[in-house]
Amino acid sequence: MILVKQYKMVISILESQKIGNYKILFAKGETKEIIGLRALISTGGPKKISMSRLEDLIDYANKNPEEINRRFELFMEVHHPDMIETGNYFMLIEVPISISFLMWLGIRPGFGIYGVGTEFSLRYSKPPELKSDLGYEDKYAPYFEAYKYAIEKGIPKEAARFILPLGTETWVILQFPPFRDYFKFANYLKEVSKLIENENLVEMGEIIEKFVEENLGIKPVKKEKPLTLSFNEKKLMEKFGYNELYGTKLDLNYSSNTYISVNNTLDTILITSELPIAIIRQIIRHRQIMPYLLPPKTWPQFLEYKGIYYGAYIKNREDIRNIFERVVEYSKHAIEKEEKIIEKLNHIPLGTYIPIAMLIPQQAIEYIIEQRTCHRAQLETRIFFEAVAKYLQKIYGKVMGPSCITKGECYELGKESCPVYISLSKLGKIR
Repeated sequence: MILVKQYKMVISILESQKIGNYKILFAKGETKEIIGLRALISTGGPKKISMSRLEDLIDYANKNPEEINRRFELFMEVHHPDMIETGNYFMLIEVPISISFLMWLGIRPGFGIYGVGTEFSLRYSKPPELKSDLGYEDKYAPYFEAYKYAIEKGIPKEAARFILPLGTETWVILQFPPFRDYFKFANYLKEVSKLIENENLVEMGEIIEKFVEENLGIKPVKKEKPLTLSFNEKKLMEKFGYNELYGTKLDLNYSSNTYISVNNTLDTILITSELPIAIIRQIIRHRQIMPYLLPPKTWPQFLEYKGIYYGAYIKNREDIRNIFERVVEYSKHAIEKEEKIIEKLNHIPLGTYIPIAMLIPQQAIEYIIEQRTCHRAQLETRIFFEAVAKYLQKIYGKVMGPSCITKGECYELGKESCPVYISLSKLGKIR
């Protein structure tokens, strides 16, 4: 007799609301089911089925509990110093990348908002139906056509995505500890709405507050102190006592203005750089990092000033580069025509360089490097943290890198296809 392990799983949809062309869905499930669902989204989801709605994702998860459980069990093998358990409620949100980017900026201890979540991966799968914010597919068509052309010509999705606009639709799953952080996040959305002239975020914040009050029985707390997304680079570095204004320059082949300083008194690391938005989106997902950016209304000017990063795979592909360059010119003209800040932002390609400063606790940097120098990490993000690791190794006197090198262990899904894992396995240097 063959015994088959049985799984019972039910993720329940409690409420779903449209806000213009945005959508928010509230759901409930067991902790391991939610964690498994987050892992499913972060790796691109099931690639062989069509999912055009948030409800499709929930339906797939309920019909495939074995896969969700497998992802949960693997997830729990990995050490996550910023992980918190957040109960049984969660939100699935359908918004453009411009909004998800701003959401992630605010969800971190430095802003007083504790939460966990993940976002649909553009590295492994195409965006959901390649839809765009506000339903204006035609005005975003040049970006999507260039993206599709690059993929058809053999360019990996993670490189082709640099031409996608911030108006591209994405899916986000979020959880907050009951109850105060739901309200803080709602207030954060309302403050962001003023920065980008987007009333949809005000309504979304109000919907979140109403859901928590009606379903969890907690009334909204008083308005939190407004949070800022801006910084003054010089004052920031002088304030934290770094010996040199810019510190030591890091050798990055795609960013010529990246500097690092270490303050041993405060146990912090400061990195200043100009990076493509696509890379910043990856970096700020580490909640231990405190990012400082210029206000969103200034971002379009950097498209004119710095242009975009086309990706290492496109460097020697003149046909694709020419198409991308034409799309960038289209983007500049479209930004000039738009009136609202959010509409301008939605025309910025993901490859656009913008300035960023990051404060990182020394206690967290080793873990971040371990995650982001993994061979399965996005190429440019890996290059960035390899440069950081090279500099810090001299200071700390220890090897820093992926867990397969430093610990002889690998926790990644699909590790059997990784050339580094295969090589180390043959040498007997990894468990």
